[in-house]
Amino acid sequence: MTTILAQFADSTNDTSALLSCVSDANPFCTAEYAKAMQAGGRDVWIIVIETKDGPDAALALIRRGRLSTELEIESTPRSASEDF
Repeated sequence: MTTILAQFADSTNDTSALLSCVSDANPFCTAEYAKAMQAGGRDVWIIVIETKDGPDAALALIRRGRLSTELEIESTPRSASEDF
């Protein structure tokens, strides 16, 4: 299983296309949701897991404060194992 990490850019068609492929199984993994989180001040990263059935993805949301940084993954990919 290969894992890829990419920063979400709403102007990139590749990231939107990837998220549209996995959004049926993961309602928190859509381009619209990622754009909304960016508008709220979060950095949005896409975690892609390549499986034998094709790519699967989850969004990683990063909130940076003055003294802290918070990483939130609201919904894991359907193909995620305990290794994820």
